[in-house]
Amino acid sequence: MRCSVRSLRRNVGSLCDSRSQANTEGGRLQEPLIQLPDYGAAYTPYLKTSLVYSYDEAKVNVICPPPDTFGGVTIIYRGTPTGKPKVEIVKGTPPGDIVISATNSGNPKLTITLNAEKRPSKEVKAAWDKLTNDQKMGFELNQKTDADVPPQAETTLEAQSITLDALKTSNTTLYNATKAALAQQRVTLPPSGAVAGIYVSVDRDRGVWKAPANVAMASVIDLTQMFTDAEQGELNVDPTSGKSINVIRSFTGRGILI
Repeated sequence: MRCSVRSLRRNVGSLCDSRSQANTEGGRLQEPLIQLPDYGAAYTPYLKTSLVYSYDEAKVNVICPPPDTFGGVTIIYRGTPTGKPKVEIVKGTPPGDIVISATNSGNPKLTITLNAEKRPSKEVKAAWDKLTNDQKMGFELNQKTDADVPPQAETTLEAQSITLDALKTSNTTLYNATKAALAQQRVTLPPSGAVAGIYVSVDRDRGVWKAPANVAMASVIDLTQMFTDAEQGELNVDPTSGKSINVIRSFTGRGILI
């Protein structure tokens, strides 16, 4: 469990005071004296907010799936290998049907046996479409042109890295998909900043005599951990010593409250 500790006086505006004293006898300035806060307040859990990350598109690198072109077809690997994916197109023994097989035991490999000197790309695509998704093992084959597909020695598919800014003009579909994925990445924050803001807001709007409790939190959409009444009770073990932990919880119809 993570919690965020915020040392506070009753008024958050005076977290701590310091003063300097002059030694009138020695004419020297003493070290500042720090008055520690009267008590501390701890809150848990962390907050999942509606805030999104700010970024410079020129500094965001997008790793594109490793593609390559073989005659009239393009082959892409979209799986998650531990090794680099490879493609091999072999001549085989003519005449015969096209045979396609894929393996993915840490080092994915796609083997296309033409059983001919070369094959039209549409025939290779037709043979590929007969495979199930499980048989394709993360590979993707698309017909790019009507050109024939010749034999090809084993080739490693290398992933491509391109900045988001460059992707805007070269591949708008992938650019928009990347932007949408980044928009789903929400900022998770410790509760201390939000709680301090609520302290000040309650003091300003209601007065210092009002406890900053049962107050809804703005821009918070979820919590990193949920607590039951029993679990919250175990954290309220010593309410007079300042060692208890205040739990932020979500309540149906009321939202997320401190």
